[in-house]
Amino acid sequence: MHYLYTNDSSLPKNKNKFRWGSLYGSAQSLALIELAKKQSKVVLIVANDIAQYNNICSSLAFYNSDLDILRFDNWEVLAYDHFSPHPDITSNRLSTLSKMQGLNSGIIVTTLESLSQRLCPLNYVKSNSFSLSSGDNLNSEEFTEKLLMFGYNRVSSVMEHGEFSIKGSLIDIFPMGSRLPYRLDLFDLEIESIRTFDTSTQLSIDVIDKIDLLPAREFATDKNSIDLFQKNYINTFNNNKGLIYRDVSEYRLPSGIEFYLPLFFNETDTLFDYLPKEPIIVTHVGFSSVVDIFYGDIEARYKYAETSLDRPPLPIDRVFLDKGYLYGTLNKYQQLVVGSPKIGPSVLGYNFKSKLLPPLQIRSQTGNPLSKLLNFSHNFEGRILIVCESLGRQSILSELLNDNGIKPHSVIDWESFVSSDEQICITNASIRDGLLGEELAVITEDNLFGKDVVKQHRRRRAKHKDFDEAIKSLVEININDPIVHENYGVGR
Repeated sequence: MHYLYTNDSSLPKNKNKFRWGSLYGSAQSLALIELAKKQSKVVLIVANDIAQYNNICSSLAFYNSDLDILRFDNWEVLAYDHFSPHPDITSNRLSTLSKMQGLNSGIIVTTLESLSQRLCPLNYVKSNSFSLSSGDNLNSEEFTEKLLMFGYNRVSSVMEHGEFSIKGSLIDIFPMGSRLPYRLDLFDLEIESIRTFDTSTQLSIDVIDKIDLLPAREFATDKNSIDLFQKNYINTFNNNKGLIYRDVSEYRLPSGIEFYLPLFFNETDTLFDYLPKEPIIVTHVGFSSVVDIFYGDIEARYKYAETSLDRPPLPIDRVFLDKGYLYGTLNKYQQLVVGSPKIGPSVLGYNFKSKLLPPLQIRSQTGNPLSKLLNFSHNFEGRILIVCESLGRQSILSELLNDNGIKPHSVIDWESFVSSDEQICITNASIRDGLLGEELAVITEDNLFGKDVVKQHRRRRAKHKDFDEAIKSLVEININDPIVHENYGVGR
């Protein structure tokens, strides 16, 4: 069933740029899911920034039921910075790259910055991946050398992606792209069992038969790759001096080495090269302005990095795509521009019938805090789904509604709501923006309590999340390590 997508919103068969207007809140994500299902193609959504990227991903996850949706994360570090992306980010990117080449339909979400980066060649992930199964023979010393060559770090206790430890006949490893780490139990040279385990308790969970291991970095660190790096470094900078050359030559990888990724390969590819032949590229209103700002920021970062004698930056066109090349490549594909502004009659496109939700905020200081929500529910002829951020908040809000004569039906997720006949339903999920269509309304906590109140709630909740893991990780912090202070930002 399509709530928003219609035949009039279908994209033309030619490569002309098509526009969707009047899409407010999470209506954009729902319409794009319905598009991907109807077209049976790969839809690449390019977010303008990380905030929009996270918002799109949470909305897509909420409305999705059976589509393959892949995230290609942003590194979340400044261009030419001396910091490396978190291992979880690298894990996500490698996992997505490994899945993209066999993807024929579904959605891929990325950011402008990630789309413009030069990446490892198409064959890199496949040629540097392998599988292990129960019953296989495994020499722990050879396996250790192989993991180190693939960029994995040997630690005492495995906590993050890209780490492994060996304790007697037990081998713990957290492969890139895996949701949980694995524990291999060896009997002599044979893998007797493979189990998942919890990093916080280090206790085993489930028995599995097979695991797939991706490389731990987006570039290889074996001898041939290091030799190639040295050769490319000398050809680029005409010397073999500096921190980067010295550390890599000694098989040490300094923070920020990712911005020297092209030196580890003879040639690089881009995210475009990983796409199937006829994808649909989705950008947002104001994309060209965002591109101009982005490339201006890169230029400024490059000039700043040039002042470092110990870490000379690679030329911009070696790390990022040229702006002209980016636009030229985009124009080869079918493009869709989405946004909330209404499209004029002279523009090729379609205006949806979604609207902004009216003010629905709960006012605790008034005599009837739920008056706006109650009025809306009485006057709206379609179905309503209220989405809370947690089960506890859902329970509280359900009681408030019950006390005011409204009895929402509890559903597990979006799919359960669609299959239900109840007019007003309630659930819990991570989604910030609601939507208002002709036949349905999705109301989130941001709509009910205001974004500032919800942000404070999220901040307090995040402060206490995974507290045990945070305390355990303190033992791994060394003097001069970069840290992030809650109030003052990045420091050492």
